[in-house]
Amino acid sequence: MPRALPLALLLALSACRTKDDTPTESAVPDDSGPDELVDADQDGFFDYQDCDDNDPTAYPGAPEVCDGVDNDCNGAVDDSAEAGTWYRDGDGDGWGVDADTVEACEAPEGYVAQGGDCDDGSTAYFPGAREDDCADPNDYNCDGSVGYDDVDGDGYAACEECDDGNPAANPGATEVCDEADNDCDGDTDEGVTTTYWADTDGDGYGDEAAPDEACSQPTGYAANDTDCDDGDGAVNPGATEVCNDTDDDCDGQIDTDAVDAATWYRDADGDSYGDPDVSRVECDAPTGYVADDQDCDDLEPLAWTGATESCDAVDNDCDSSTDEGLTSLWYLDGDGDGYGRDSGAVDACDAPTSSYVASGGDCDDNDTTAYPGASESCDEVDNDCDSSTDEGVTATWYLDGDGDGYGRDSGAVDACDAPTSSYVSSGGDCDDNDTAAYPSATPGCDGGDYDCDGLVDNDADGDGYADLACGGDDCDDTDASVYPAASGGCPLGTDCLDILDQGLSTGDGLYEIDPDGVSTGNASFEAYCDMTTDGGGWTKVSVIPLTSSSCVFTSASYGDPAIATSCAKYSDAVINQIAREKIFRADVGTYNPTYTHYSGSIRYNNTPGDVIQGASLSAVQNITPSYTPGYGGWAYFHQENWYQTDRCLGTSSNTSRLSLEYIPNSGNLYACTGNCYSQCPTYIRNVTAEVYIR
Repeated sequence: MPRALPLALLLALSACRTKDDTPTESAVPDDSGPDELVDADQDGFFDYQDCDDNDPTAYPGAPEVCDGVDNDCNGAVDDSAEAGTWYRDGDGDGWGVDADTVEACEAPEGYVAQGGDCDDGSTAYFPGAREDDCADPNDYNCDGSVGYDDVDGDGYAACEECDDGNPAANPGATEVCDEADNDCDGDTDEGVTTTYWADTDGDGYGDEAAPDEACSQPTGYAANDTDCDDGDGAVNPGATEVCNDTDDDCDGQIDTDAVDAATWYRDADGDSYGDPDVSRVECDAPTGYVADDQDCDDLEPLAWTGATESCDAVDNDCDSSTDEGLTSLWYLDGDGDGYGRDSGAVDACDAPTSSYVASGGDCDDNDTTAYPGASESCDEVDNDCDSSTDEGVTATWYLDGDGDGYGRDSGAVDACDAPTSSYVSSGGDCDDNDTAAYPSATPGCDGGDYDCDGLVDNDADGDGYADLACGGDDCDDTDASVYPAASGGCPLGTDCLDILDQGLSTGDGLYEIDPDGVSTGNASFEAYCDMTTDGGGWTKVSVIPLTSSSCVFTSASYGDPAIATSCAKYSDAVINQIAREKIFRADVGTYNPTYTHYSGSIRYNNTPGDVIQGASLSAVQNITPSYTPGYGGWAYFHQENWYQTDRCLGTSSNTSRLSLEYIPNSGNLYACTGNCYSQCPTYIRNVTAEVYIR
């Protein structure tokens, strides 16, 4: 059964045909196809497609060549072949005429391949024919000139030179390098060319085996022939020799003096470390040489730089020291306590004998209780070898003079035991003559330092005075600027009324006051305060005792009314500072019995006509007194059958006087006017009186 081709192959063959590929044979098989497809010449086309199935050069689309065959099966023979041009040669001299040519694959009879014959009837005429007879007028060589002509005007006839069209070409010319036969000797550029050599690899160096003579350097040529490998551009005399098993610089030596050659050092002891003083520079390590030059002893295989030092009397690590860091100091231990004396220590890898130990510092190598680190005992021995004896084990003992269990710090003694029974283990007694003063004692309020902390007890503001609340003298223990005056008292206010208003009154008695202000101006002083009579707040400012027949006050004779037993009075300036309400009060206590009197008290203020009578009077009369203004804004009154307070006006010599007049049973008003010094003292007698203001 005939073999059928695959459908895909049939389609491919069919697709390769064009309208110009129609074969000569017109028979086309029907849709059912031939019984058998035949390609006898194996040119890829079946017999029903091929115009000659016995010629493999003939098939549809084959290239047409000059072979007398219809190669491309288009019905024409040699129609598109590359035919040559042939010239008719009538005289048979091998040269044809340009006017008669044919195109054919092969020369027809009587035709030649060369044209240019200027006379096809004579074999004497053809291009290149000799014209050596300067008298012959014929142009035998068909160049348009004759032998006797001198067309180029160089003095040579055409038959005498080689190119009558070039005046530089003649037998007398000098040969120059211009690719022409200048001297007409038949040679071109002889003796004037330069030799160049082929530079195939383009490295600028030529191959001596490929020279060329030329007027100028041809492309691809070099002016030298020194390249030893013109197939490798990296190899030439100008190349740098490197380690690559190649003669890179063409010096005839491979890898000699290569720039990347390594330095190798002789390793005589085979420890892989070389001698820095013996070296060779080569691409590969010579036998017995290594790259490392860190051997300090090339005859000692256990020594090289960086080696681990061993205790072997060899400088293993090449640091110029032997066994460093591996030996130890060994100390002779005479008393067998495990510590040896420092003197005579031996530096070695091992202990010289069993009497040597690794720890030194024994301060007494004959005493087993003395060695570094031993516990110090109270035995007058430097047990721990720190150059101190019994340190840290003795106690400090303090002499306790008052027997309160605390001794004074001065004169303390360090000893294992108390020197005597008068010594105690606690110091810090700030007063060794007072059993109430010692550290941790109860603080007091009298300005002392009982707890020995260096500060006054109960002194919150640090002004040196204890708090008034605990019985001390400081009335304001939060303000260091407020503290007791030189007398020892603490100003509670500016006057008695101020103290009363602050709620600091504790009843009649002495109080520290500072009329011109606390911590400013004059110092404070102690005054007597009446805190009960008629609302309280009365400050005693003057006293006239019964024993005095006359009280005359001057700036030099003021006394202290608070504690006076004789005439006393505060200065007018102080009185004016105290009398904030401008109320003046006189208390009469005793009198001369020869006079009629009433006992009691009477108070006045500075408003005329306003009389305030004390509740203790035995007789009360409401009257309107007369008024005379006095010094400092005070009012002066007289009440019948009573006592008058008077502020003498007087002259400049007696303006500071204050007096109390006693006028028995008089119905007349008396005012001290004029010279009070002469009038007032007359009536200040046989009376005990106290003057208060507020």
